[in-house]
Formats: sequence, C-alpha cells, structure tokens
Amino acid sequence: MMKTQKNYVMFFFLAFFVSSLIVGQSEASIYDNPKAVEALSKCLKETNATMYGAQKCGHCNHNKEYFGPYFRNIRFVDCRASRAAKQECKVEKVGQFPKWKFGNGNYAVRPHSIEEIASAAGCNDYVANALGTASYQIADSNFSEQKDTTSQNSVSSSVYGSKEELARCLKNKGVIFYGSPRCSHCDKQKAMFDGAFEKHLNGNFHNCKGSPKDEAFCFSKRTFPFPTWIQPSNGKRLPGPEKSLDLIASTFSCTLADRSVGSQKEISRASNKVVNSNVSTNTEKQNSLDNSFSSEELGKTENVDILNKSSNDPILNSEQTRPSSMVASSVAPSFLDREKALLEQKQEKLASCLVDKNITLYGVIDQTKGKPIQYKATKQQLNELGDAAEKIKIVDCSQNQAECSGILVYPTWIFDGKNELAGVYELNNLAQILGCPIE
Repeated sequence: MMKTQKNYVMFFFLAFFVSSLIVGQSEASIYDNPKAVEALSKCLKETNATMYGAQKCGHCNHNKEYFGPYFRNIRFVDCRASRAAKQECKVEKVGQFPKWKFGNGNYAVRPHSIEEIASAAGCNDYVANALGTASYQIADSNFSEQKDTTSQNSVSSSVYGSKEELARCLKNKGVIFYGSPRCSHCDKQKAMFDGAFEKHLNGNFHNCKGSPKDEAFCFSKRTFPFPTWIQPSNGKRLPGPEKSLDLIASTFSCTLADRSVGSQKEISRASNKVVNSNVSTNTEKQNSLDNSFSSEELGKTENVDILNKSSNDPILNSEQTRPSSMVASSVAPSFLDREKALLEQKQEKLASCLVDKNITLYGVIDQTKGKPIQYKATKQQLNELGDAAEKIKIVDCSQNQAECSGILVYPTWIFDGKNELAGVYELNNLAQILGCPIE
C-alpha cells in the first residue's frame, strides 16, 4: 500500500509539472490542471467543507468525478449510512443530493461544475496559485448566475431584441444545445423561444440519449445537467437547468449592446472601403497576385468568417441582402459534425498511444457483477475514449479477480508494469498524465 502511494506522489508530481508547461498562457481552467483540482480539494478540507449525499446518488457521483482521486480530501456524509449521519443531514436540512456546506457559510445544491464549487467555497485564490496566475476567473459564469434557474417566459426584449433575433444569433454563432427529448427542462427552455427554437435551432440540438455513441460524446463535453449550451468556437458554456433568455443572450454575446458594437465596426469597414476605392486598379491587381491563398482556400476562409458573424451584423442580418452563396454557407457546415470529428481524432490518437505504451485499464465491465458504482465509473472512463476504447487492453475485474488483486479503485490504469492511476479522468487530462499528446 505504501509503495502504491509513493507511485501516486511521484507520478502526479511529474504530471503536474508537464501540465503547468502545457497550460502556459492559455485561459486558466480547473478541468485542465490536476494540480488545481488537488489545490481546490485541500482548500475544501482546510475550510471544513462537507458534501452531503448518498452512495447511490447519480448527482453525487458526478460531483465526485470532478475531483478524481483527490475526493479523498473532502468530507463526505452519506445521509443514508447511519443514524448519526441521518441526524446530521436532518440538522443541515439536506433535501436534494448533493448539498455542499462550505466553511464561509455558503451552500450549494447540485452544483453544475467544479468552478461553481470553487466560487461558492471562496477557494479561487488556491486555484490561482496552483495555476500560476495572479487571479482566477470562473470559466463558465459566476456563482450567482449559475443559481439563476428562472423559467419565466416573459423577459425583457431590450436585452437581446426579439426571440427570433436571439435564436438566429445563437444559430449563426454555432451554439449547441445539448439535451434529451425526454428532458422537461429542455422543453421549458425551448418553449421560452415561442417557436423560434424549432424554426432556427433544431439543427443545433444534440440528443444526448440518441445512442450510446451520442451519450459518450455528451459525457466528454460535460453536458450534464440538461440542457447545456456550448459555443465550440470559444468554449463558452451555460449548464442547465433552463436559463433566462437574458442570461443566454449575455453569455453568448447576442445582446443589443454587442449588436451596437458590430454596427460601429461595419461603419468603420465601410469608411475604409471608401478610402481604399481611390487606390489604383493596378495596385489592387498586384495585391491579388501577391495573395498566397488559392481560390479554394479563400472560399473556405470566407465561409468561416461568415459563420462566426452574429445575425446581429447589419450586413448579414437580412437574408434578402445576402448573396445566395453566403446564405447557403451559414447553414451547410455542421458544427456538431466538426466537433465530433475532432473528438474522434483525439480518441483515436489516445487509444493508439495506450496500445503502444502497453497501458491497461482495470475495471468492471459486466453490469451484472461487481458494485454498480464500479461499473458506472468504468463505463464513464470508456466513454471518454468513445469507439476507440475497443482498441485498448481492458481487464474485467468482475471476471478476473486474481489478476486484479491489490487494485482498490475501479477503474485503474496500470502503466510501466507497476504505476497506477485510479479514478475517472477527462480525455485531455488523461492524455496529459499518461504522456500521450493528442492535440
């Protein structure tokens, strides 16, 4: 046991060092850095934070997965385990699981992200130090916004214009709506658009319960709880349940203020065109000859620019004023297909690396055997690899107990014949720790 702990310490020290180099100047995120996860778990321990829940609670297990092996630093009370635990949960008025109680007096019920936990606990300074930044800003949105779960249909149109304009803006920006046809919160969110969702955003809806592959894709994108909005181009996200249209508009820059800024840019571009029209035709021809893009590449570039423009852009806002090629290009590419293709490439690269390095996953594959939580955790880890999981070496510990002797946590990765990595890890995080570049 001591040897295993030493291996953990040595391995994670190396992983943290590599992670710090990779993060570099990019936007700080707890998810991308195991060192930040560990720092947050220690902060929660030092401030006497407690998570109240139950062993068979799906929301609780999802919160535990945020921390991986570092959840051991956090006090967890199973409200169904004993009379004393039940009494403590009664005193704390625990209703829905999980309920977090933090040392600063804050509470959080079913937090939607690890960032939300960090914010409510007042642990941002710990995270900032771990990430090597002067300060840490919540990646998704601040805690007070995350608590905004209003489902009112009557919202101020002064924030985003009309619901039709908001839906078009979200569509043109490629914002994806992750949910399920049987999700009541998803239905409420759609109903807020008064028919504009069905008209403009049906193509941006991804059914996370459509197939095992769809479910694995959504799991890799952290789309729980439903519905979750994600803008792939910049990583902005707004997790469920349903949010007010004002909050959606401000999160994805679909407000009147953003439109005003866009109009000013158009005026500026129009002025530049007038000035540039005095340039000689010969100079323009020479510039076109110096252009290194082929006509095909240029077409692709224009399409990308058009897709990135909001429908609030005065030039693109009216379909009547747009050339037919521009109208077609705004709907032809599938943002979901592009996201899926990129994810599948990463999964294939990681699986190939795991095979080359002879890294083995030990877990519970048979749903009828072993503990349900062990099976679920193993399944979640395999979901991170998608279809590529079929290529890697897996030992089903529900069938091979002798081979799995000494392994205490499922799933566990064994590499170099002795080192262990226990718990469920997000794809990029797993690749960094195991030394498998997938970018």
